[in-house]
Amino acid sequence: CKCYKHFMRASRLHFTPCLAQMIDHLTGHFARTKVDTFLYTGSICITEFGRDARYSDMLFNMLVKFSETTFSILVNPDAFVQNPTVVEEFFFLVGRFLQFCPRPLLESRLVESIVMCGVAGLKLDHRKAQTGVITCMENLVNCGAKGAERDPGLPALVEQVLAAHGSAMV
Repeated sequence: CKCYKHFMRASRLHFTPCLAQMIDHLTGHFARTKVDTFLYTGSICITEFGRDARYSDMLFNMLVKFSETTFSILVNPDAFVQNPTVVEEFFFLVGRFLQFCPRPLLESRLVESIVMCGVAGLKLDHRKAQTGVITCMENLVNCGAKGAERDPGLPALVEQVLAAHGSAMV
């Protein structure tokens, strides 16, 4: 994963021919091993390629696969306690997605599951894990408050999410 991170950052857009294969590797290995390092590397993908609309579908599909695995891990409160680094890295990944290419997530039903999972994560007594969840929630709110500069439709999408789930977040 460290090699991927350094290759992506060093070669920038020259890395794109390898991106789909790397994403398949990351999501597949995360599904098998449940090791949070793959989530971290996925976050780097979003940071490096998320501003380019050509990659938003690919990155969203990556997020969907990571979410499916994460939700299969975090099935009850004890699972959150036993996997705080997965909680932390997953919500940092989602937070980055909201910073760099939020529209596909905000237009999907996945955002509801992520918010509800985040609400459960807020109850976790683990500083780093809670920091990941809170950062993600903050990025969601900021996406609505400041997102119109980038995409005029974002505030309305965020408002829908907050209208449905904002009370649970508070």
